[in-house]
Amino acid sequence: TIIWGSTFFSMKLGQKAIGAAAGVETWHTGLFFLTLRFFLATAILSILLPRAWRVLTGPAFRDSIIVSLPGVIGIALQAVALRDGSSATVAFITSLTIITVPVIGWIFLRQRLTPALWIGAILSFVGVYVMTQPLGGRFGWPEILTLIGTVLFGFQIHIINHYPRKHDPEAVT
Repeated sequence: TIIWGSTFFSMKLGQKAIGAAAGVETWHTGLFFLTLRFFLATAILSILLPRAWRVLTGPAFRDSIIVSLPGVIGIALQAVALRDGSSATVAFITSLTIITVPVIGWIFLRQRLTPALWIGAILSFVGVYVMTQPLGGRFGWPEILTLIGTVLFGFQIHIINHYPRKHDPEAVT
């Protein structure tokens, strides 16, 4: 949790550093920083998992794109949201993925929801309300973008449960 939570703060700092180096901070400085992060992760995984490239088939590559697309879009929305939004609020809204996953399963896959999950969902939304104070005008574009990303992460988790089972896990990674 500490490492996950620190990524929001470090992402915001990275965006500011890129904006300062470029002389201007716009919505796409976060996307540039995100691109650098993904390229670095790809390079590191290529070194740590060289077999992944050898077992990567056309269908596995296609399915890895399907699996990663909601996550990439969600993270990109977070990056844009972090420019003007609070890193704590963006992190808290993103943590609602724990609610979006079962709700998406309930809506689209007819999975059963427990009373504890309903209570957790209500308490989580109360937490978002308290943190963002929407009636005071603090629930704006950064929070909306983050919420869309959170829903996308929920879809990604369900997609991960389906597609990678058909392929070598390293190839899909």
